Amino acid sequence: MRKPDPTYFRKTEECLKNNLRIKAWPLALVALTLFSTTRAVGSAPPKADAPKADCAFSNPGYSGWCRQTVPMPADTTPKQACEAVLRCLNGNACASNYCNAQNIRSGWRLEEVKPSKPPR
Repeated sequence: MRKPDPTYFRKTEECLKNNLRIKAWPLALVALTLFSTTRAVGSAPPKADAPKADCAFSNPGYSGWCRQTVPMPADTTPKQACEAVLRCLNGNACASNYCNAQNIRSGWRLEEVKPSKPPR
């Protein structure tokens, strides 16, 4: 029986190390992305007592009215906050999924707006 060439084992070991290195980085990046609990720099935590607006929307393709309670950014009215959600419902450039109606992207109307009452 022939004696194996020692360079063969060295090359195989190098290939295994490179494969491990190539596979480990993407896994580490995915893990950091999924399990990161840090907030984005500059974003303040939401306040529990921040003003909110109660909005009601209708659409012929949606059963009943969709009601959403949304936070009101500083210096906005409840109507402005609800209109922002309306623009989101009627467009595709929205990251939020309001009314669990991601497939209905037109025809929404704002029916009712009022300031949300804080919980007691």
